[in-house]
Parts: sequence; C-alpha cells; structure tokens
Amino acid sequence: MIKLPWQNRRRSSDAERKTIARTGSRSLGEIDVTKSVIATGTSNSAKAGTQFNGTVAYFKDLATAFGSASNYKATIDWGDNIIAGDSSAGVITANSSGGFQVSASHTYEKPGTYIVLVTISKIDSSTGTADEVSVFTTITVDPLDSNPFP
Repeated sequence: MIKLPWQNRRRSSDAERKTIARTGSRSLGEIDVTKSVIATGTSNSAKAGTQFNGTVAYFKDLATAFGSASNYKATIDWGDNIIAGDSSAGVITANSSGGFQVSASHTYEKPGTYIVLVTISKIDSSTGTADEVSVFTTITVDPLDSNPFP
C-alpha cells in the first residue's frame, strides 16, 4: 500500500496540543514556527463608487494579555488591482473581547466580489523581528442604484 505524504504524519499527543495552544509554538523539523497573533477576516458589502468604511479583520495577541493598539500595524490590499501594489494602512483599535479590530476605508469603482488581504504585523522592539499574520476578507460590491427615487 502506498502512503501519501500527509498519511505519514505523526499525531500530536494531548500534552503537545496543550503546549501548542498555550504558547502558539511548534517545531517542524529544524524550523521553529511561532505565532502569537491570530486573526480572522470578515465579510462586508459596499456600493460601487461609494466609500466603504468598516471592519476588515479581528485579531488577538496570545502572548500579550494587555497589549496596546500602537504595538501593531495593518496593511490592506484591496484586491481591485487599480494600481499594482495598491495597499493602505488600517486603523487598529481595541475591542470589547480583549482583542483588536482593523478598520479601513476604500472606494471600489466596479461591482463584484473582492478578496481583500489584511496583513497584521507586530514588531518586537527587542529583537527587531516581526510577527505577521495575514487573513482574507471578502467585500461584495453592488452597483450604485441608477434611480435614487424608488
């Protein structure tokens, strides 16, 4: 019987899973993968030609219980390819669940469903390294109503 690559993986023990959940760290061969920032994207809607203002992602830092929004930065690629590399900064604010949210504004010219890439970075000032996580958000853009008087 031939085993596919994913069938050769060893299952993590309960102790290993608890350690991973607590620290966010796992060693894969010689690579140590650590992620203290976890994030989730959102689904939004907008009107073509009208500025979208809204939340595009939520995140939490598992390593810092009382972090400040100023410790992070967010970059948003809006997915409309108006200008190559077109991205903008998001506004990060604390939310009531002990995490943060990323809000931003953008105007889509054409209707459609856009896949938006939100990258959240936390810079460790002591080492100069960045902990980054990226999530996808969808924004469905409807055509602007042609008759403003129904």
